[in-house]
Amino acid sequence: MFWFLLRAIPKKTVAANVHYLAGILNSKLIAFYNGKLFSGVKVTRTEMLRIPIPNDSTQEKSITILVENLLQLNSQLQETKLEIQRIQIQRSITHAEKRIDELVYGLYGLSEEEIEIIEKS
Repeated sequence: MFWFLLRAIPKKTVAANVHYLAGILNSKLIAFYNGKLFSGVKVTRTEMLRIPIPNDSTQEKSITILVENLLQLNSQLQETKLEIQRIQIQRSITHAEKRIDELVYGLYGLSEEEIEIIEKS
C-alpha cells in the first residue's frame, strides 16, 4: 500500500528499519488513521511525517520478521501455478497480516473497543 512512500521520507528521519516502518504503514490502524485525518487518496510526505511511529525494539523485531516473511510469501504466490498451493500461501499471507495488525494495535495501546471499530471499518 505505502511502499512507494518510503522513498519520500528523508534517510535522517527513518531511525527504524524499512520493514518495520512498512509493517506499521500497511497496517489496518494506519489505514484507518489516514482515512480519518487526511483528505483524498494521496498521502503527502508532510502527512507521512505526522504519523507517530513507536520505538519498541521487541515489537520492531517481530514486525520486521513478519514483513520479511510476507515479502517471501508474495514472491512465492507470484511464482506458484497450482491453485491449492496458491490458496495455502494466501492463507499464510492473511495470517501474517493479521498478526502484524495485532502487534501494531499493541504498540499503540488500543483497547478492544478501539480495535473493533477499526476492524469493522
